[in-house]
Amino acid sequence: MMSRNALPIVAAATLSWGVLLVATRVLLVNFDFNAWGFTLIQLLVGGASMMVLGGRGAVAWRSFAAPSIWIYGGLRVISSSCSSAALLYVGVMQDTLLAAMNVPIAGLIIVLGTRRLPPAQQALAHAIVIAGIATMALALPGGLSNPAVLLEAISETSVVVSTLLIERHPQNRSDDIGARCRFTGAVLMATAAMFIVVWMLSGAVGLRLGSKALAFGDLPALLADPALLIAGALVGAALRGPTMYLALYAIRLAGTQTYLAALALLPVVGVALEAICAALGWLPWPHLGWAEAASAALVVGGSMLLVRLRATAAGGAG
Repeated sequence: MMSRNALPIVAAATLSWGVLLVATRVLLVNFDFNAWGFTLIQLLVGGASMMVLGGRGAVAWRSFAAPSIWIYGGLRVISSSCSSAALLYVGVMQDTLLAAMNVPIAGLIIVLGTRRLPPAQQALAHAIVIAGIATMALALPGGLSNPAVLLEAISETSVVVSTLLIERHPQNRSDDIGARCRFTGAVLMATAAMFIVVWMLSGAVGLRLGSKALAFGDLPALLADPALLIAGALVGAALRGPTMYLALYAIRLAGTQTYLAALALLPVVGVALEAICAALGWLPWPHLGWAEAASAALVVGGSMLLVRLRATAAGGAG
């Protein structure tokens, strides 16, 4: 059940994700960092910094013994890999709009799990989101057969399953700030470890992940880039760690459906932040075609309706 105090935390998590994504884009565009290496440093330093902030405690170390945290890390790597691959076929704005399919996917999984249909108004909100996603998908080259559609379907299914998993994790139920920091750190470190495993496996089969990608055997070259290490560490400590803390807390308070519906605002938040960066000369101006604008209106409108309905239901239940 969604907490009545969840919306401020959900809003903060959404804004924090937007800042993290745009800050990462600014650095990748202007410094030509290796994207996978940059993300790995963020995860490692973000996780370590949250553990330090959490102070002494056994919660983090017990987390590493639980299979669920490693499954979560593996699912996040699958999600990131597929989402990154989708960018080979579509732009960032198009990709984030397709990613909103996590909202109806979450709804479907919950319906199948509970064997209960959602209220009619919530079903309408899901239908509006689906209409927005379909508008974007049909406008792509090749329409629904565009590889980005399948890649995002895999990515967002992984996101939903991992979010449901972490929502139900017993160590995500604590209200103690120190324990939550340690748990956040453990989640980030486990994700980084799974990230390295995938990187090693991809290198073993000769697959190079992403553009300008480093094979795992090139790791010393990555560690020899001081600018990447410094930038990754700063972003990891200042943004990646706190963002994951807010995300885990938002999932705990709001539940998977409301959290993912709120994240559907990311295209709007991202465009606004990118416009600010463009005005400062840090990024090119974002482009919005008719399909992106129509899709964004439907996705954001349907998602915000779903958030409002679930918040109202939580208030009535309280």
